[in-house]
Amino acid sequence: MRNKNLNVNSVFFALAILIFLSLFTIVFEAKAEENDPAIAAQNVGDKVSNMNSTETLNQFLQIFSGSGIEKANVSPFPTRTSQSSVPSVIYEPIPANSSVTETVDVITNIIHEHCVKFGKGVVKSQNSFCVEPIAKIIRGSNGANVVTDLKTSANLYKTLQCVGCATAFSNLIIPFHVTGHAKDYLGKKIPGYRYIPNPKNATTFPDYSQIKPGSLFIINKYTFGHIGVVAEVKDSRSFRAFECNFRAPGMASNDLIWSFNNVDGFQVPI
Repeated sequence: MRNKNLNVNSVFFALAILIFLSLFTIVFEAKAEENDPAIAAQNVGDKVSNMNSTETLNQFLQIFSGSGIEKANVSPFPTRTSQSSVPSVIYEPIPANSSVTETVDVITNIIHEHCVKFGKGVVKSQNSFCVEPIAKIIRGSNGANVVTDLKTSANLYKTLQCVGCATAFSNLIIPFHVTGHAKDYLGKKIPGYRYIPNPKNATTFPDYSQIKPGSLFIINKYTFGHIGVVAEVKDSRSFRAFECNFRAPGMASNDLIWSFNNVDGFQVPI
């Protein structure tokens, strides 16, 4: 019985020695960084916080009250800044008379700034909330509808789709909500839009002067086709596009230049 008590006492003694050595090491490191007490205290807090015994911590603080923790005025437990305490970016609403090109570029920049979890400008169901700041620069129901359509597309199909992107932007021009794949918009009658087919077999270069920013371009390629918004007409033969799910799954982009001749048809706002 005596041997058993002796063994138990030995175990407790060994544990006490280990705890003391651990605490001494922590204090030694904090002392070594005494020139920067805040860092020293944070290092102490990070390491001590892994211990489960509050009583041991209290004893530690009483015995080693001069370790630099009081000087730094930092809790021995590491604290993390809550997200709500981080100042949010303040966006100025874009003027009501902003051009389609200006609006497209602002929206794309916001998506690229906030939607970065899966790659710059990529919107998926897991991070679809990242498009919500758009409602801060486009006030009223139009901005709210843009956000709703973008989130709905990402949540429904796991990644932001080209049709959802085009539908969302249409809230700023002439809203439409037509179901179907991108290629289904070829020749479709959409209220407020005029369909213009691309006469690719024309003997002379077609006149694209009717195409303007805000027009929808449709391509009858790939499995479901592709659709986007004409962001800027560059010249008589090309335009810059605002589109989604083309450069990468779920990615919004506004920097690709398309040739008019590669498009199968346009839906032009009347």
